Amino acid sequence: MLSTLKQHKIKKLFKDPEKIPGSLALRRKFLEKITQPYYGRKLIDPDFFAFYDRSFFEDTREASRTVLAPNTVKIHRKEIDVLPLLDGKLAEVGIPKFYGGYWQKRKYFNTAELHENMAYGSSSAAAYFVGNGLFSNAVALYGTQQQKWMWLPQIAKGRKIGCFGLTGNDGGSNPAFARSLRYAKQGDNFILNGSKSFITNGPIANISLVFATGENNKITAFIVPSKIEGRGTGFVAGKPEDYSGWRGSKTSDIFFDDVPVAPENVLGSVDHGLKIAFHALFHMRTNIQAQMLGLIERAYDESLTYVRTRKFRDKPLIEIPGVKDKIMRMASIIDELQEKIYSNAIAGEDSDRVMVLDTKNDRFVSSVMSAGISRLKILACERLNEVAKIATGLQGAQALQEEHSVVSVIRADASVYQIVAGSNDVLQEQVKQNDRWW
Repeated sequence: MLSTLKQHKIKKLFKDPEKIPGSLALRRKFLEKITQPYYGRKLIDPDFFAFYDRSFFEDTREASRTVLAPNTVKIHRKEIDVLPLLDGKLAEVGIPKFYGGYWQKRKYFNTAELHENMAYGSSSAAAYFVGNGLFSNAVALYGTQQQKWMWLPQIAKGRKIGCFGLTGNDGGSNPAFARSLRYAKQGDNFILNGSKSFITNGPIANISLVFATGENNKITAFIVPSKIEGRGTGFVAGKPEDYSGWRGSKTSDIFFDDVPVAPENVLGSVDHGLKIAFHALFHMRTNIQAQMLGLIERAYDESLTYVRTRKFRDKPLIEIPGVKDKIMRMASIIDELQEKIYSNAIAGEDSDRVMVLDTKNDRFVSSVMSAGISRLKILACERLNEVAKIATGLQGAQALQEEHSVVSVIRADASVYQIVAGSNDVLQEQVKQNDRWW
């Protein structure tokens, strides 16, 4: 906790918040918070948003509660398709307003809110925004005006769905060594052959951003439509995957067979696609962390409702000291992750300026800028699994019933987050290498 003197100095600085860098300001504001133990958490602490309009968070949380949350189990069991529930809405979040998009004051703050609240209702629904957001954010940051006007307005209106083809079956969590998709020059065009694996939105995407390796083993980013959108040329999606978690999401391999790509569909510059990939992962991990926070909040709410209504010897379970301690632990985890995740979301704004200007130094982008994000992703995974274990213990056998239990869905989805956006074991090694390098 900060001393009274430091808190006074911070409050004095906040009288003119525009003079403070966003990441530092929000971090100080978070540190200034004094947390108190309580059993029934408010939707979110009023101080949390500091200088931000809360309406977007509240609107998306309400939409998640009313549309997604009642169908969490059915989406997981594939009894309901999540796309009709979403109805193309909220795809504009994070896209610049100039191209028909939406954000209030800071786009990464709003996209983190979106992912948190969608995951609260269904992580499968949140997964849809992962693929769409990765495509649109990369185009917004690195695309030409022609590329932006071609795709961003259509993505924002929900007319097109994007996907992000980075993972190869030979590269896994290390995209720098993925060689499953290669390109060769043929006149002015590029010819793509190969595949990408585990692509979220692959079966439903109209357009993809894929990363292919050239003869010099350097990576270039290409915008490639699906075969239907490309009128005979483009990628083809394979059979949808059947995962243990994110079961309601649409994920598959995508394949390229002599697919021609015109030079105007190169994103960024030739041989410098790896920088775009790392930049995208930087922000994706923040959104993935926000999704885990949403799942933790849902597990907390489900557990709190259960222990307040379930009785033991004519008394609610919440009155048992051990149960109180577990509920308080879940609440403290939520507060801890809120502070860290949204601080990183604000820091993302500054990272954009650094990364876009740094056109060649891929190692700096990959190892230094994402080290803190990787650490937090690992921490969020640990906390999600801890909360899932607590919620299962509190609800007992009911938490094991897949047909009815939201907690069983959360426990299944938690396994996906160990892998998505980089395997935790690989990220841990990358963090260690970064520490040694510095």
